[in-house]
Amino acid sequence: MQVTITNIQFRLLVVFFTSILITPIFSYAQEKQKYSIKNPKGNFFIFWGYNRSAYAKSTIQVKGDTYNYTLYDMTAQDMPEKVTVKNYLDPGYFTVPQFNARAGFYITNKYLVSAGWDHMKYKTQNGVTVKITGTIDKEASERYAGTYNNDLITVYHDSLVKIEHSDGLNVIQLNLERHDLLLVNPKENLGLTTILGAGINFPMPWTNATVFGVRNDDRPHFTGFGFSIFGGIKFLFFKRIFIQGLLQTGYLHMPGIVITPKGGTERASQNIGYLQGMVVLGYSFRLFKY
Repeated sequence: MQVTITNIQFRLLVVFFTSILITPIFSYAQEKQKYSIKNPKGNFFIFWGYNRSAYAKSTIQVKGDTYNYTLYDMTAQDMPEKVTVKNYLDPGYFTVPQFNARAGFYITNKYLVSAGWDHMKYKTQNGVTVKITGTIDKEASERYAGTYNNDLITVYHDSLVKIEHSDGLNVIQLNLERHDLLLVNPKENLGLTTILGAGINFPMPWTNATVFGVRNDDRPHFTGFGFSIFGGIKFLFFKRIFIQGLLQTGYLHMPGIVITPKGGTERASQNIGYLQGMVVLGYSFRLFKY
């Protein structure tokens, strides 16, 4: 698993934190645009935070020139980083933990559109016994060679297969959200809002896979699609800053997961159902009349 940020992640951090620095300047310079908690139409927001995830059992098909087999009811878990100052406050490590980044725009006082990046992590469990169907040739593995028809097999990461989206079960999201203001004080510097939303997802797994002892070269790629729904609550303070808690569930269809070194045609496919909880810190602002 990588422990430093990649070029893609670095660019994301630069854009995100630059926006954090410049949006207060723009927003306060545009006070005549009347930023409001009660009437947020035309407001923007950005947030950054971290998540934990749980996964439903998954059917995984692994296919190459000398093997084509399916494992049923594979279990998996997320991979949270240890809570340390370095992991969560060092800019060089911000994208190592399981993070969430999102930006949005209020098109009405209740509805908004948002786009974001959910960086979850996923690892199949080692040593589990599941059913297998398919064929494995001797050229692929003498140990596992044979034809299987709903037979039981114990999955070992170092000899059979490991599917580990540890550099990110990355999901790019486009969402439609509804925010309902429950409470606000007269000065509009404190508020409480409920959140409901749904989105379409574009998975970009960054997979550390091992098949019959051969490890892939760990590169990101888009594959498949998905959808999600979520709900939560947002507490606003100092008028523009907020802490938000969200619970999200979703489904990802990924038919082309890279599992061998670059140039190989071998692929895995799986569908993942997940439940994700996140806590984020954000900033609301206004840039122009709307």
